[in-house]
Amino acid sequence: MTDRNYIRLPLEGITNCRDLGGYAALNQSITEWHKLLRSSDLSLMTESDKEMLYNYGVRTVIDLRSDTEL
Repeated sequence: MTDRNYIRLPLEGITNCRDLGGYAALNQSITEWHKLLRSSDLSLMTESDKEMLYNYGVRTVIDLRSDTEL
C-alpha cells in the first residue's frame, strides 16, 4: 500500500475518485485513510488505474447504485 493519502486519486479513466479518510467522526476521531473510496463510473478504468487502486489497497468493490441507476 502506498504511503500517500490522496483526497482525489490521480487516475486516468475514473473521474472523481476520492478517499474518504480524514473526515471528522464520532468521539473526536477521524475516518481512516485507505479504507473507503467513492467514485464515479468504473467502466472507463484503465490498466494503470487498476494498478494504482490495487497499490492503494483496494481489494473490494461495492456498487451502491439503485436498480434505476443501473
